[in-house]
Order: sequence, then structure tokens, then C-alpha cells
Amino acid sequence: MDFVEIAAGQIGRMTTDGRATEFALPDRAARPHAITPGPDGELWFTEWGGNRVGSITADGVIRVHYLPTPGSEPHGIALGPGRRPVGGAGNRRPRPHRPPLNHRIARKALMTPQTIVDAGTEFDRQVHNLVEHEYPAMADMTPERFHALVAPLRPVAVDAGNLGHEPGAGRLSFLLVVQRQVVPIEQTMPRTALHGKDKPGFVDRSFEPGSLERFVATEETDLPDGPAYLLFDIERGEEFCGAVPNDAMDTISARGRTLLTIEEGVAMITQFPEVLVKNKCFSLGGSRCGDRRVPAIWISQKAPKLGWCWEGNPHTWLGMASADHRGGVRAG
Repeated sequence: MDFVEIAAGQIGRMTTDGRATEFALPDRAARPHAITPGPDGELWFTEWGGNRVGSITADGVIRVHYLPTPGSEPHGIALGPGRRPVGGAGNRRPRPHRPPLNHRIARKALMTPQTIVDAGTEFDRQVHNLVEHEYPAMADMTPERFHALVAPLRPVAVDAGNLGHEPGAGRLSFLLVVQRQVVPIEQTMPRTALHGKDKPGFVDRSFEPGSLERFVATEETDLPDGPAYLLFDIERGEEFCGAVPNDAMDTISARGRTLLTIEEGVAMITQFPEVLVKNKCFSLGGSRCGDRRVPAIWISQKAPKLGWCWEGNPHTWLGMASADHRGGVRAG
């Protein structure tokens, strides 16, 4: 018998002789609500607090699928026509007002299964990748010192649990972000490239001399202290392609999510270059300089380019990246 553990964020399984096994969900705050057998031998369940539907195999492999409508709060699930699982929404709590978006926006269903990654292993991979991209040398450090610099963040990643991500669909579990005080943006962008390509990324000349330094993190981002930190539950944001950037930023804020900074956008394509693809590029509204310009990363001359667009001008190929939260090392 399988059952859900709403408060614990787990799927439970009990044998007829009373032995129980528990399987932790990638998001322990997902609040699984109902579960039913599927025709494929897997069990399907709803994630009331996560806006997802998930499935679990007989040997405990979990996959989760995002629903297309924000705040759906899926509750029940049962076999429908064709013996496919179908769900029902519960009573919706009042939600914050969401400013209207450009009428051309259509939120697409992202029913792509997520890969579950071991948080510690993924953190180590990202550190190694930065070393391979010469971050220690750019920071005037030895590799050993760089490892020591970011090592306190590893428990923060591990404490978050084993998370799911699907880079090809523009969703990432977490990112290791190095502050520009350690390695300047002008040096990190040339270390990026498109997936499977070698041509280095670049900063567009539309940033006049000295202007890039004025694009700093907004107060709302509430960046952690320290030379590096972690960013969790990242979305590329192609649902906002064709939207007015100002409207997209307001909508993301109303959802309780945070806009990405320039450094975080560079971290995305450094660790997961497959995130940056044609017609699915992204703005970085978490860095501003006090005028109407919004930084963005897109593809130009067959390479990643860091440029900017006006906050009132929509582009069909440019969305708005966001994340759930940031995590650093607590003082003391």
C-alpha cells in the first residue's frame, strides 16, 4: 500500500506485515495530497503545495511534472478516460493580484520529467567547472584557496535535499554564484559559450565604458553576504517572451519569486550552456542602474551576448529569468 505524507513531503509504502518505507520528494514542502496507481505500473500523486503532479516507480524513482497554471493547488487524482491519471484542483486560497501581461503571452505546459540530482555531487561538479573555467586564476587565487572559499556553501546545498532539474526545459535546481567583487563580469562572460560551441561570450558595446559597474543588484534581491552564494529553483522564463519587461517583472514579484542579477545569468550559462537557445533567451531584471534599461543575455554572432533592452519594449525571443530564493552562509 502506498500513501502520501503531506506534512513530511514524502511518499510512504507499507507491506502487509507492517514494514514501512519512505521516499522523500525532491521538494519536501510540496505537500503531496493524493495518490493512485497508473496504467504504466507507476503510482501518480499530486503536489498540492508545489503546483506539480509526480510519479514514483516500484523501486522509488520519482519524477515530477509542472502544471501550466500557476497556483493550481492540485488535490485529487484518479484514472480517467484511457486509464490516464487526471487531477482535480482544490479550494484555492486568495492569491496576490497579478498584473496583466501582454496579450500575446501564453503560458506553456511544462510536463517534462525532471532529473533528480544528488545535491552534494552537483555542488562539487559546479565548483570543478568554475575551476576549469579559470575562476581561481581570475580571482588571483590558487585552486585550493578557491575551493576553501566556496566550501562552506556545500552544506547549504546538501540541506536543500536532492532536487530536480531539467536544463533543456530552462529549469535548474540550484546555482553556485560568485560575486563580481571576486571575479568581474567582463572576465566571466568570455568564459561562456553556447552548448557544444567554442566561440566565447561577450559584453555588448552598448554598455558604454563604466556603465556595467552601475548595473547593481536591486534592493529586492536581498543578496547574501559573502563572496559566493547559492541560487535555488531557477526558471529561464520563456513564458514571458513577447511580454513587456515591466509587466513580466511585476508578475514575477507577485508570485513571490526573485529576479536574476547579471552575475546569476552568467552563472546559468556557465554551468548549463544548454539553457541559452534560440528564441528562449532571458532578461535579468535583478540588476538595474536607475534608468529604463534591463540587462539581458541572448545569442548574437553565434555566441552568448550580455546586452540590455528597454523596460517597455517586448521581444518575442526574450523572457525574464527568476528564482525562488538565495542561500548563503550564516554569520557566526
